[in-house]
Amino acid sequence: MMKSFRPAMMSSKNVEKSVVMANQARGTMERLLLLDFDTLSSKTDEVQPLSGNDVFGDVEETITFESDSYSPEITISDASGDASKTLLTLTVSLADITFSTLKADY
Repeated sequence: MMKSFRPAMMSSKNVEKSVVMANQARGTMERLLLLDFDTLSSKTDEVQPLSGNDVFGDVEETITFESDSYSPEITISDASGDASKTLLTLTVSLADITFSTLKADY
């Protein structure tokens, strides 16, 4: 029984880290979606991936978990396939968690 206790604790810690990282990445994505389309579109010409400071212009979105620091990577790319840039793909990656969505100019 004692031999099974350590793997269960390690599994629990991995789940906790995944939940914390997913919540932080989701928060960053929600913040991205609040930005207007023109601001996001102007970031497609920059070197990817971007940091929170590159996109939001304020304090870096860094999270500390178990004495390690993590910063989300943000990628904004043109998904329209032409020069109009009327559809963007927004991607936020943090540790092993990645969220992606589309934003249209309408």
